[in-house]
Amino acid sequence: MSFIVPDLEWYTGRSRELHLGHRCPFATVEVCPRYYQSLSLLGEAGSTPIEKQEDDRLLDKWKQSDLWPKTQEQETSISGPEGEARYFSNFCPEVTFDRYGYFARYLGRYADEIDQGLAHESLGKHLAPKNDWRWAWASVEPQHYGDCPLFSVLSHRHREDGHPDGGRNGNISTTHIEIGNIGQVGSIGHISGQAKVTIDQSTHYSQNDLTKVQDLITAILARQADLKPGLPSDRLAGLETTVNDIQTQLSQPTPDSSLIKSSLATLKRILEGAAGNVVASGWLKELEGLV
Repeated sequence: MSFIVPDLEWYTGRSRELHLGHRCPFATVEVCPRYYQSLSLLGEAGSTPIEKQEDDRLLDKWKQSDLWPKTQEQETSISGPEGEARYFSNFCPEVTFDRYGYFARYLGRYADEIDQGLAHESLGKHLAPKNDWRWAWASVEPQHYGDCPLFSVLSHRHREDGHPDGGRNGNISTTHIEIGNIGQVGSIGHISGQAKVTIDQSTHYSQNDLTKVQDLITAILARQADLKPGLPSDRLAGLETTVNDIQTQLSQPTPDSSLIKSSLATLKRILEGAAGNVVASGWLKELEGLV
């Protein structure tokens, strides 16, 4: 098996192979329990936590769902010596990328500084690139959202009735997702074949909206360098890819509003990572009426 660096370039390439959107359309705390659980647990590992009242609400919501893990093996978890987050298991790859820069279901740190030092010595001798995850992690298991066990379930339920919980939970999202190019559905709900996901928010962008999107993209291209102080190189690369995707749609005779909206949502997540950057803050305000 070839060595994989599960960065944004790998992820978007895998998305194209699967004929899927670049990022997971279910990556919100209201739609996917694994996304929620991953984001919630990171609050215990040094990241900004979800506000307690909101976290309690979401936990109660998902515990009532049949999508909530029923065994420890299924649970998203963080483990390690007391007071140290060392092993991240069954995580949402969308969350691990936003926090650590790699799309992975599992991340494991080195046992100690000696092991890490030996690894760094070897990586240096072999001129390993700076994006090689072994500089920071002893073990990483890449995962694309299309390979996530929850993706096929959520896709099937959205295709059936437009609800992420398939009507099995009282807190239903109003987002409607249509799945195309689906293979046969077996008796236990297994979906075979490749799925193409598009998001239908029931409204389409008007010509005025598309003009606003074009103006925003033009502004970003003109001042992209102003984001460098606030965004790491991998996020800047993701920004460029997303902007190109939007431009491609805008150049079509009939732009696909759902694809543009999905790309704008990705753009919003990237810009939110440029904390304190005045330029990014201004663009985020312009996105409020579009996403």
